[in-house]
Amino acid sequence: MQELKQTLEDIGLTKGEIKVYLALLELGPSRHSDIYKKADISASKLKPILQKLIEKGLVNYFLKEKKTFYEASKPNKILDYLERKESEFKKEKELVKKILPSLNLLQKEKIPVVESKIYEGLEGLKTVRERNLEKMKPGEIIYYFGNSGCSYEGMVGYWDYFNKKREKKKVWAYIAYNPDAKEFGKKRGKEPYTKVRYLPTNKKSHTWVEIYGNTLVIACRYKKPMAVVIENELYAESFKTYFDLLWKISKK
Repeated sequence: MQELKQTLEDIGLTKGEIKVYLALLELGPSRHSDIYKKADISASKLKPILQKLIEKGLVNYFLKEKKTFYEASKPNKILDYLERKESEFKKEKELVKKILPSLNLLQKEKIPVVESKIYEGLEGLKTVRERNLEKMKPGEIIYYFGNSGCSYEGMVGYWDYFNKKREKKKVWAYIAYNPDAKEFGKKRGKEPYTKVRYLPTNKKSHTWVEIYGNTLVIACRYKKPMAVVIENELYAESFKTYFDLLWKISKK
């Protein structure tokens, strides 16, 4: 019986409809009062359930001596019900196909929220690093690439101080230096929680990139020190992809 009920539920009948339909199969033609007692449902719920079963072709009714009787249709009518459902489904599917182009036009691509700030001067560069380091957790990695000798001009003491804070917090640094920064790379490479490589280019650059989780920093030391900070996962991930490519071709 449980398998029978489950199958009827699987084809779209509600639990109430199943109770009433099975009760009518056992009772035969019956009055309203007999049905709800047999089906064990409230009298108030029976009328709408009977109406649904009539619409599905699974129950019929007739008048006898001015009294309404209900009876279950023959069980093979279930197949007719499923065929109607299948036909309706095909029609609905075709209707949806027609309106899909309009729905696609209505759907607007979500534009990622991008928060960006500009920090100027050496103090601005320091502020950027301090704030981003605060957000990092032990074991996480800061990625740098394009760091050149000019990035250390007037900042050697501060970078030493910053890296000691980073190491104390157990945050890793993966740095892809430009060849002109080997002097600093050798020193940094001896420090804990640090991995150093060198990019295969001799061209001098005043700009480098730093990635702190979902934060991207583009820093510059030409004439006026400046850092552009972009808080956006998509931007950070994209530049992390560039870092990975450069890291593979960089030399230890």
